[in-house]
Amino acid sequence: MKSPASAEEKARQANESILNPCHWADCGGGSCNRTSIVSYSCLCDEGYYNLFNLTAFPCYKQCNWFGLLESWDFIFK
Repeated sequence: MKSPASAEEKARQANESILNPCHWADCGGGSCNRTSIVSYSCLCDEGYYNLFNLTAFPCYKQCNWFGLLESWDFIFK
């Protein structure tokens, strides 16, 4: 059985998470991959794609904007 973390270890872990860029990133339908001390990339799950195909942006499911606009057609008539 693993012993509980000491107060020093907990403080160090808290500081590391604040400095970890993945702590602040929201990758949507994917997971964050820390690529350096200050940068990250979003790795998308199957069926999800990075916005503008840039890994710094979150992962979204492909949607049909034309279908959405058709459903709003009554607003523009």
